[in-house]
Amino acid sequence: MQTVEEIGNEEAVLLAKMPLDGFIEQRHEYLNKHGLYDEWRDIYRKYVDLAQVGDLEALKRPLFFAWYQVSEPGWLSGINELPDRQTILVLNFLEERLAHGRFDDELKHMLRYYFIICDYYLERFYPLPNILKISVFLGELDRSLPEVNVLGYRGQMGDYWESVT
Repeated sequence: MQTVEEIGNEEAVLLAKMPLDGFIEQRHEYLNKHGLYDEWRDIYRKYVDLAQVGDLEALKRPLFFAWYQVSEPGWLSGINELPDRQTILVLNFLEERLAHGRFDDELKHMLRYYFIICDYYLERFYPLPNILKISVFLGELDRSLPEVNVLGYRGQMGDYWESVT
């Protein structure tokens, strides 16, 4: 099984293949024609597989993908039509971790941020009581990440967080 770093390196290669300009239809056609949507789904699957062995970082990345596919268009991110079966696995792993208090401040912050930006990203998978308990935050959210992990070299997730902080 690959490490999170190895999968992250594959993400970096794939990010370099992404179209940087063009109309929506052109970008979508390019992503389909060159199999990039499929490659992103494969990376997602690899992170899900690694998350199954308890790797928290590997869990954060497919969780980001599941959120990002709903909050941003696929022609922009390349993340499109992720398999619900794998997303259900990710959410079940996350539910279990949260139920046992096995999470860090960064994950808690991410869940709250994701819910504030796109609260419906999990709707089709309810009920998720532990995820909702952490995600629904009534206070003001600091949009910067806690200084838990280095943001760079974390694929699209790292790129996204660097862009908003």
